[in-house]
Amino acid sequence: GAGFLGAAFQAFKPDGEGTSDMKLNGISLDRLQDRKAVLTGLDRLKRDCDSTGMLKGLDAFSQAAFGVLTSSKLVDALDLSKEDPKLREKYGDGKPYKFQYDGAPTVNEHVLIARRLVEVGVRSVTLSYGRWDSHGANFDLVRDHGAKLDQCVSALVQDLDERGMLNDVTVAVWGEFGRTPRINPGAGRDHWPQVSCALLAGGGMKTGQVIGSTNRLGEYAKDRPVHVQEVVGTIYRNLGIDPMTVTLRDPTGRPQYLIDMREPIPELA
Repeated sequence: GAGFLGAAFQAFKPDGEGTSDMKLNGISLDRLQDRKAVLTGLDRLKRDCDSTGMLKGLDAFSQAAFGVLTSSKLVDALDLSKEDPKLREKYGDGKPYKFQYDGAPTVNEHVLIARRLVEVGVRSVTLSYGRWDSHGANFDLVRDHGAKLDQCVSALVQDLDERGMLNDVTVAVWGEFGRTPRINPGAGRDHWPQVSCALLAGGGMKTGQVIGSTNRLGEYAKDRPVHVQEVVGTIYRNLGIDPMTVTLRDPTGRPQYLIDMREPIPELA
């Protein structure tokens, strides 16, 4: 969630088939405005009873949601029929896989939509590709999904570069944790939080390098261990947020830094 930032800064999640293109099917803008007026009236009745600040945050979130629904730029960005077919082919179609819990479109097309969203002014886009839990048949899964991920990520980086956007856009490909170095009886790899990896591109960073290493079996960090918060600090810096100085007030009113380890990865600066 949005943590100390509050409800107004919760991420917008267009899950499911019905919200995949954000078009107002079967409802006019006038009817949408009428519904907004009703919602505003109900909120006004409740506001005096709200002592947590949650309702105020939800008001801001609702305003943002109505802005999304009435934005022609957003609808156009989500419409892949307006994209060059040759470029769509370069990203790949990702079939027959969709993102877990999501509706249309398919995996690789989500990455292309992310570029289109950033192009019209969206500040941050998160894609959740949840197909890597290889407790069984690890090699088949990685062979299949790895190829799809390679294709769409490399196409994205090249596309951003050709459009002159790469220095202004940070691409982060990152998982929750690594996988066990040893294969289990089901030919799979289980969870391994001891070491993982992240791929970073763009954002004006010094790319084309590998930072850190593991031992021969990929069990533990060996040279130059990179902490999770160093990666987060680097992303904050690229967003124009100084993790060394910026603080937020927690519910008790105390200032809190965004992260404890606030130094971005120096090798990328």
